[in-house]
Amino acid sequence: MAKLGVVTIGQSPRDDIVPDLTALLPPSTDVIEAGALDPLTGAEIAALAPSGDPGDEELASRLRDGTEVALSHRRLLPHLRAALERVRDAGAERALLLCTGGFPDLAAPLPTLTAGQLLFGTVQAVAAGRTLLVVCPLASQCAELTRYWQAVAARVEVTAASPYGTVADFTAAAAELRGRLPPGEDAIGLLDCVGYDLAHRRLLADALGLPVLVPRLAMGHLLAQLMPSAS
Repeated sequence: MAKLGVVTIGQSPRDDIVPDLTALLPPSTDVIEAGALDPLTGAEIAALAPSGDPGDEELASRLRDGTEVALSHRRLLPHLRAALERVRDAGAERALLLCTGGFPDLAAPLPTLTAGQLLFGTVQAVAAGRTLLVVCPLASQCAELTRYWQAVAARVEVTAASPYGTVADFTAAAAELRGRLPPGEDAIGLLDCVGYDLAHRRLLADALGLPVLVPRLAMGHLLAQLMPSAS
């Protein structure tokens, strides 16, 4: 049986994400979950709050009770490596990191794919020459993600609405994003966080009248081709 480590930057289990992934993987895949924040106390998690330092990316994730948490990319790294070590020690042969952010300094202790790596290739393939309409979790991420996605799309518009917030807030953000799209413009939507689910995808697709990419489906379909099936 193939063993896949699934690591969140928040706390595990991620019952809001992993079932959608496993539904797309070979039935023989054994998923081992871990979270960077799993062994930490409340005070230790609070100490990982965004630093505000230039270049230190702010990340959003979820605690086990569903509470949203903002994290400093730099401060999180050693805890993320420790979570990858835990899934490796539990027998995982490779890992998937449930975050669309980039982690070039991670030094993962086993072969690791990130949601960001898988998503970038997918968006690059479908967004060339088109407008990309993006929803991300945090307002502080909008400017950086605009620059990031301009590498693959003709025009980029980004707005923020937390995947862990209210439906009303998300719907308002989707409507605001729709207002930036001129009639008849060739475009596609993107939910840039693994926390967004299939309900968020439907809401954004309905608001935009466009196809919408959601990371968990992109990850699941690609991983299904990488994981060995039962013999």
